[in-house]
Amino acid sequence: MDWDLHRMRLLILSFAMAPLLLAAPASAAADSQERLTLKRLSSNVAKRKDEGLNATIRAVRSSFITRDTDRLASCIGNNKVYLSIKSRTGEAGYYTRSQVHFIFDKMFRDHRTRSFEYSPSDITISEDGRAYVRSEWTYVVLGSDTVVTEHLRFLFEKEKDGWQISEIKASSR
Repeated sequence: MDWDLHRMRLLILSFAMAPLLLAAPASAAADSQERLTLKRLSSNVAKRKDEGLNATIRAVRSSFITRDTDRLASCIGNNKVYLSIKSRTGEAGYYTRSQVHFIFDKMFRDHRTRSFEYSPSDITISEDGRAYVRSEWTYVVLGSDTVVTEHLRFLFEKEKDGWQISEIKASSR
């Protein structure tokens, strides 16, 4: 009889403790989610506050829309830029500012931009002064009705003069 009484007490105790045990992981998950949300918000606030980066991104967008290679070249620092773009027939590699100017001059002559979009949520800023921006460039190949959408990923590096493009790569989303 003592054994049955002991088992009954354990059963009652386990039912009494179950809500407490089940609530702990949910509470921890909620706390984790809250921290994650706060981290996202603080990250987004930092993105909005870096007006230098935002200005450079707007200049890049404007250069694609207006096909202004001078404006695009002004967003490139003294270091070489890595290019790997599908719309370009040449091979991927590192190019100087003047080479990038020449390459995009030809690309902008051969392609008519329909849109160039990016979302502030697609901007990632790292602690080491790098910013990754995903964008979508839609263009028409001149001489045809072919409309192409290319997903580009820009890497910007913070230099003393501001944010500069160091990489433009085609990416798959």
